[in-house]
Amino acid sequence: MDRRAFLRRAARPAAPSLTLTGPGQALADPDFEYLPGRFVDPRLPIDWAHRAARPDPNAPPRTGEALRTGGGLASYVPSAEAPWDAARARHLLRRTGLAPTVAETDTVLGSTPQAAVDAIVDAALSAPLPPTPAWYDAAFPDPNATDQEIQEYIDNNVGWLYAYKHEINRDLLVWRVAGTGLRERLALFWHNHFVTALDSYFHAPWLARYWGLLRTHALGDLQPFVHAMGLSPAMLIYLNGIENRIGAPNENYARELLELFTMGITDPNGQPNYTQTDIEELARALTGWTIDVYGTQEAYFVAPWHDAGEKTILGQTGNWSYDDIVPILFGQRPTEIAHFVCRELYQEFVYPIPNEAVVAEMAALLVANDFVVEPVVRTLLKSVHFFDAATIGARVKSPVELFYGVTKALGFQEEGELLNILNYFTDTTGQIVLDPPNVSGWDGHRAWIDTGTLAFRWLYCEWLLYQQATLQPLAMTMPAPFDAAALTADLASYLTSVPLNQEEVDRLVEVLLDGLPSYEWNPFDPGAEGRLFGLVLALLRLPEAQLA
Repeated sequence: MDRRAFLRRAARPAAPSLTLTGPGQALADPDFEYLPGRFVDPRLPIDWAHRAARPDPNAPPRTGEALRTGGGLASYVPSAEAPWDAARARHLLRRTGLAPTVAETDTVLGSTPQAAVDAIVDAALSAPLPPTPAWYDAAFPDPNATDQEIQEYIDNNVGWLYAYKHEINRDLLVWRVAGTGLRERLALFWHNHFVTALDSYFHAPWLARYWGLLRTHALGDLQPFVHAMGLSPAMLIYLNGIENRIGAPNENYARELLELFTMGITDPNGQPNYTQTDIEELARALTGWTIDVYGTQEAYFVAPWHDAGEKTILGQTGNWSYDDIVPILFGQRPTEIAHFVCRELYQEFVYPIPNEAVVAEMAALLVANDFVVEPVVRTLLKSVHFFDAATIGARVKSPVELFYGVTKALGFQEEGELLNILNYFTDTTGQIVLDPPNVSGWDGHRAWIDTGTLAFRWLYCEWLLYQQATLQPLAMTMPAPFDAAALTADLASYLTSVPLNQEEVDRLVEVLLDGLPSYEWNPFDPGAEGRLFGLVLALLRLPEAQLA
């Protein structure tokens, strides 16, 4: 498989430009009734009438060549043909976090692959969650508040939001809390599964609740995860659950619950998983929920707004309400839900075009473990399939993987505006964390690259490199820093995940030496820093540097 092929594909249309919207959004309905007889203050910066954009249903399906890998979920056992080496150790670390440092690679190599996976998963399970922000329960100002009080709330809320996003970015870099890399990566994965958009609700306490769910349930039981997500204020607003009332049901959340959050449109054999009638009846069962805007900030049930009539969902008839839905879905479509979710887990950790036989194994394991995700992830990461050579460097890095990974690999220290700059880089290259483009989330893989975004990827990596004070300490962590050819090969292996051919390595050695005889190379020479800069810059501009 030619892993540079994506660079020769036709450019894709640019994704719509999205930015975090600030306070002062106009309300489509300033008289929105959030509780019986109580109405939302039109000065609050909440888009209550938000509609989640849906992709074009007539668009051609996403395609791509399948990855030809060996084995299934049987445990990987190192061999002469598939050794436990730096390439596989870094592959594990890249897929469960970000770019591996030399020290992290050495630690993993000092263990067995199975023990290394256990340590990564166990750390994600046991690491404490970040403390709850002081403003977690901060309610909106009373409806009788003055303009000055409203403005003070708006200013505070904006500060809280950006501070919390700053914390999310910091934790993605795994600087603050050791051992949380997999958990934070999975939080980002679930964010792209249970999609909401910050610009639809723009309220810090609701963001904290939403992201807290993603972290709490990252490796846990899918059933309470689905139940809790539907009552998250962020989701209630994003998919219009607060408008879903008896006599005028809103189908948005019901449709996405089936299509994108649980079972998908069809089963593995192409048969429909549900009907439009199921969506309509499900929407009726979900009626009656709103948010206690001026109080607890939590979901709030209003009985007079709930449709208490009989409904039939997936063949089950009864006076169903919200608490009945998850048992019905998982009871009637367990295999379909397991296959749909495991397909996405496979795409996250292995390759965007799933091996359906491996996905079927994962789905059976998920059902056998009562929909607890952890055994599935642990087994996949230990498998011969995951460690197959074909999976290494087979995915295009997301902007977060690329820019945060380069930052980590080059040894940046968290200081000043670095996290804000990284956030700008990811935003302008197509991954606005907290604001995916639509309810389907980011397509990922080749969609990250076009002729415009690739140029910005190069430019931003160069900027990051310019900010690195010195590369000599990085060079000295390599096994043979005084051997120009060996150092070049080692840095190439460190910064890319696809082995370079000898011709490419020889060209890069010439970049490092820049006319200097190889026997005169010395990493402590006054001119060595500039030569190292040229080499690392050349490495970061390779197609292989875009792959993980």
